[in-house]
Amino acid sequence: MFFFVYSPKIPIFARRNTNYRIKTMRKRLSFQYAIEAIVLLLVATCFILLARVAYHDRNLSKSLYADGGDEALALHSELCQLDKVIAGKQVFLQARQHVIDSLKGMIPALPVAQHMGVYRKIHLTYSDFQADSALRYVDKMIQLARKRTDSCMLNYAYSRRALTLAFMGDYEGAKRQLETVDVARLGEQEYTEYMHICRTIYGWEADYLNNIGLDNTESLRRTALYRDSILHIERDSLSRCIVLADKMIVENKIDSAESMLLPLQEHVSGTQLSYTLYNLAEVYRMRGQTDKQMQVLARTVINDLKNGVAEYTALPHLSHLLCKRGDILRAYSYLHCSMEDASNSNAMLRSVQINKIFPIIDQAYKNVTTRKDNREKALIGALATLVIIILVITLSLWREARKLRQTRSELADTNQQLAFSYQQLEDINRRLNDASRLKEDYIAIYLTRCRQYIDILDTFHRSLLKIAKTGHQEELLNRLKTDTTVADAQQQLCKDFDNAFLNIHPQFVERFNALLKPEAQLRPKKGEHMNTELRIFALMRLGVDDMGQIARILNYSMTTVYNYSSRVRNNSLYEKEEFRRRLKEL
Repeated sequence: MFFFVYSPKIPIFARRNTNYRIKTMRKRLSFQYAIEAIVLLLVATCFILLARVAYHDRNLSKSLYADGGDEALALHSELCQLDKVIAGKQVFLQARQHVIDSLKGMIPALPVAQHMGVYRKIHLTYSDFQADSALRYVDKMIQLARKRTDSCMLNYAYSRRALTLAFMGDYEGAKRQLETVDVARLGEQEYTEYMHICRTIYGWEADYLNNIGLDNTESLRRTALYRDSILHIERDSLSRCIVLADKMIVENKIDSAESMLLPLQEHVSGTQLSYTLYNLAEVYRMRGQTDKQMQVLARTVINDLKNGVAEYTALPHLSHLLCKRGDILRAYSYLHCSMEDASNSNAMLRSVQINKIFPIIDQAYKNVTTRKDNREKALIGALATLVIIILVITLSLWREARKLRQTRSELADTNQQLAFSYQQLEDINRRLNDASRLKEDYIAIYLTRCRQYIDILDTFHRSLLKIAKTGHQEELLNRLKTDTTVADAQQQLCKDFDNAFLNIHPQFVERFNALLKPEAQLRPKKGEHMNTELRIFALMRLGVDDMGQIARILNYSMTTVYNYSSRVRNNSLYEKEEFRRRLKEL
């Protein structure tokens, strides 16, 4: 079976124009993709450069310890812990200040007799925290001791004042203050502490003279003398072990000092732990084990900072060693922390120590920052060049994109026209196919039905001829009077009409009932597809508006057809003309 397909003609010049536009768009797309690839490559280069710089800065410190073995890695771990402690240093200082404020708040509620004990606690808390405040409260102790004529406490306060003066760098004033102490009136504990104070003052003086380049022989001699006195008067105490280890270090007995200090660090805390660790660091220094020395110094500083101590010597030494190792940024950070605490605590000796090594670390820091600045300038220059290139490429890309958008717009219009033509073509072909199929179906039905009617007429004719031959005129007359054959043919006609119409309009019954009131909607009987009323309006839907013609097709009188149609129209939801219009649209 052949179908005739309608194909709208597209002008040749239109097809050529479309092909040209497609080729042009493909060239521009290729150019755009190439430009985008170049831009992405340049952007990736920028990110790689930035990432390398950031990685270098972030991992510079770690790389200094990566190849030094287990000791170097342990040192790096301790330094990282120290970094965290320094970052949170203010928390520990505030905690110590809170303790002092609590002690000060107790004074108004206590009797004068108990003020001495509170003053002493406040002075001791301030002693390695803020020298000015420590001096103020030791002066209060002296005034109160004089009022109470308490010679033992007065001499103790004199010795503490001498230590505070030495802390502030007034070593001559400290020694004169020591001369005011009546040693004979000191108790055993106060006397032991007095000897420790004398050793500390002369030891600080020796360090100070050494830092400024003066002879410190006498100070070292006096330090050793007081050290021996402490060892003589103290028995089996932790402080004695610390002093003895110090003596061993001075005498270069580093193995014995180490064997004493290693277990000792597990039994001491606070200031004694810092002394122990610092002496242990001196052992490793004398052995040349720099990584271990730095590791122990880091632990010393951590202990001092956690206890709110602002006067320490370990951190400046650690900064100097880090500078020698090449960890300049960390060394500078640690030295800055040391300077800040030394300034706040008014620790003269620590300020001198810091000032001695500050130029070295500061110059190294300036060299590092200069190299970093030069590297950043070079990076910025490279990035600026890349940005300019990207801007130029982006401008070119924008121009091409604008042309590409115009071409795409033109192609979109052309495609829309082609799509519309194609849709029309599909609709026409579909209708033609449907019409061809229906014509085939109904030609077959028509031929079959005609053949059936011919067979019925032939059978009827033969039966009448047979009756006529027998001579039974009465039977022949009765047979002619009966209309069974016509009624059967009419019923078959209605059935065929129902099947054919509903095949074309399968939703007719439902849509037609939608035009009627709910109570007047038409429902065919069981086994039927449509009833008489539906057939009447089905014929009207097909364009048969003549009531006489409808009556002849359905074998009804015109009155019957008119009554049926009028009754249905009266139950419609719409006016007559609107009802007729909607019926035609079903």
